[in-house]
Amino acid sequence: MKVDMKRARECVREKITFRGNNVYALWHSSKEGGPCDLYVVYSYGQHWPLYVYEQMTGVWYRNTEKSSPTTSCHSTQLHPGVPCQDIERTEDMTSLAVGGVVYMIEAREDRRRMRAVHDTFTQNIRRHFSNFNT
Repeated sequence: MKVDMKRARECVREKITFRGNNVYALWHSSKEGGPCDLYVVYSYGQHWPLYVYEQMTGVWYRNTEKSSPTTSCHSTQLHPGVPCQDIERTEDMTSLAVGGVVYMIEAREDRRRMRAVHDTFTQNIRRHFSNFNT
């Protein structure tokens, strides 16, 4: 349903799917073929989730990464009105919006492992090529 920002805030607090002006919210499943258990509020698209409600835990999560003034305004206007767990990185918030908190933690660990592999590879390449410069 298409709504104005005042009604959008009410929809967020009641966890109702809506579409507004550059904002929207929907329910979806954290597991393929599973029940819709994540309520996600987006600003300007799936690349910027503002809030995620995880039904299994009953916890609201809030994206606190710095953003544009308009998106910051959306965040203020669409606050669910209850305490939220702050998530400081949009990358983590996007993972949370896709698969819930367990998926977010697993994705974060995968990124850490990949960075470690990349760092080791980079060090080895530098070592290898520094041998040619001496």
